[in-house]
Amino acid sequence: MKLWGRGLCFVVLPYLLLSLASVAYGAINTPFGDLKIRTKTQYRVQWSTPPDKNMVPNDSSDQDFEEQVGVTWDWEAKGITLNFLGRYRKDLDGTPEGSIFQDYIDACGDQRQQFMVYYGYLDFQDVVPNYEFRLGRQYVYGSENVQLDGLWLRGDHAFGLDWFSFEAYGGMPSQPYANLRKDGIAGLNLEFYPIRDLVFHIDTSFYKENSWELYSDWRPYQNLKLTAHGAFINNHARYAFINAVGDIEETGTTIGLKVYRNFEIEYPSVFIFDWQSPEKDLGKDIKNLYLAREQAYYQVTLSLSQQIPTQEGLAVFSRISFRKLASDGDEDL
Repeated sequence: MKLWGRGLCFVVLPYLLLSLASVAYGAINTPFGDLKIRTKTQYRVQWSTPPDKNMVPNDSSDQDFEEQVGVTWDWEAKGITLNFLGRYRKDLDGTPEGSIFQDYIDACGDQRQQFMVYYGYLDFQDVVPNYEFRLGRQYVYGSENVQLDGLWLRGDHAFGLDWFSFEAYGGMPSQPYANLRKDGIAGLNLEFYPIRDLVFHIDTSFYKENSWELYSDWRPYQNLKLTAHGAFINNHARYAFINAVGDIEETGTTIGLKVYRNFEIEYPSVFIFDWQSPEKDLGKDIKNLYLAREQAYYQVTLSLSQQIPTQEGLAVFSRISFRKLASDGDEDL
């Protein structure tokens, strides 16, 4: 068994922040694999000159406690891994409503505390050759980046096909900052390799509405890479682009050209990216509207990177973008 730890203390201005932290790590070898535990304990005190405003509480300090625990158990002989990361937070002295120190913890009931599990899942690799699956709370990535309680499965060269791989997932969405309706979520990501240096991706997510991403990477020549990408979020076109990057080995030059089309977003019918917030709740808090309206536009970007011949590892990079709204009548927005 191995153990080590350390402590930290720092101060940040313009207001004073004293943070005392202890970080510990332990590793244990067992007959059932290697167990690793990481902990971080933090106590924070903040001071600030009370604001000279009648509507803001005269509160000059705040004390918070935080404990973070991470666990990894790797049973390599069986191809099984357990991963866990959780955090406990508590406001020790209470923060009046409207205080400059008020944060999310102060809205977590009378106890002003929160326990959050970021992830906790079992990972099974090659239990079935070329397949991997996870069970528990986890993050999955595709047309939507989702935190869920459920099952994820990946097959490389699936069904004996060298040119095909896939990922599939399903479960209940998990969101520590919102009370979600008990709607299930599922998704399927497909990868095709028809020829060498060419790959097609189709990523899908099925929740209250469907989201799709289609993209492809192709390297027709050693020094040239082409990318095409399109996204449809909540059944609405979101963006599309084509990107080309080429290298000139003789001069150490890299040239890029990207043509981008952004489609219109208009609240609330095509609200995107915060799929975990029910539409009826979007108008209750202004922060929910951070991407509620966006005009359609075209954008062309040119980039150039040039290595400095006389200085190894040093390069000069420049980029310029030209943007135009899709509708000239919206220029005042």
